[in-house]
Amino acid sequence: IFHHMNYKIIGILILIPIFAILISLGLYLFYFTYSEHYEINCVEDCNFTAVGDVDFHEESIKTLLNIKSEEAEAMLFVGDLGYTTPEDWFAYTSFLNKSKTFIAIGNHDLPKKNYLDFYDLQKPFYSFEINNVYFISLSTELKERLSVNPLWYLEYLGQQIYVNQELEKAQESDFIVVFFHKPMYTNTVKGPVFEFRDDFQPLFDKHGVDLVIQAHSHLYTRSEPLSYNEKIDEDGQVYLVVGTGGREPLHEFMGESDWVKKRFNNEFGYLNFEILDNKLSGKFLNNDGKVIDSFTLNN
Repeated sequence: IFHHMNYKIIGILILIPIFAILISLGLYLFYFTYSEHYEINCVEDCNFTAVGDVDFHEESIKTLLNIKSEEAEAMLFVGDLGYTTPEDWFAYTSFLNKSKTFIAIGNHDLPKKNYLDFYDLQKPFYSFEINNVYFISLSTELKERLSVNPLWYLEYLGQQIYVNQELEKAQESDFIVVFFHKPMYTNTVKGPVFEFRDDFQPLFDKHGVDLVIQAHSHLYTRSEPLSYNEKIDEDGQVYLVVGTGGREPLHEFMGESDWVKKRFNNEFGYLNFEILDNKLSGKFLNNDGKVIDSFTLNN
């Protein structure tokens, strides 16, 4: 009987830390399944801008000043903001309205926590709404950190659960816009992030995402509507790469793709979108104010 009781005690002692680890992992994943959500109400002249890869050059300040002149309800900065320290970026952009600035974390945006704290964000993925448009910001950087700490996979998995939940909530909106740094679609030497595409584009297809804004490649590309995987589909998403904020040099294209609708790599500038009742009207303006590309998404 004594030996039998000892085995029971040993079994319990073994199970306690296992249960503790499982509960801790569950709580950790639960924490990363939720994030902030903001609502912006706009009465008239509603618009938002988007650009990535800004840095600190002559063209960079032109881009930022032009964006400021748009007086947008939201300014999307799609990763790789300042390339030096977060504090340099905060000082450089102090003339912009911080409360209307929404970022995606890029591979040069380190330490990440400094950016999140400054913009009052708890996590590198979050959502917000402007009237009939639902925005979701994601991080393409989470999975790449797994070689440092495998537990970070839970944050990446949490982001997948989170975006699925947010896309379900967004079904009442007329348009769903997702933005992140490294592109799912690009035909440059920096190449697309295939694994991110595999993990997330099926969710975009399932929930009817309309527009995806990316950067990282220093150029401009607008795709045909695409569903997974490189399939031209009128019910798919339009993919934009707008890494034209000012970072030099601009990148070369690597061949051609059937899914490309418009592309160029000789202009710095930004995107501006008008939010209308049942459509989004987008245009790319270079830093001299010339419209280089324009298009419309209908609900």
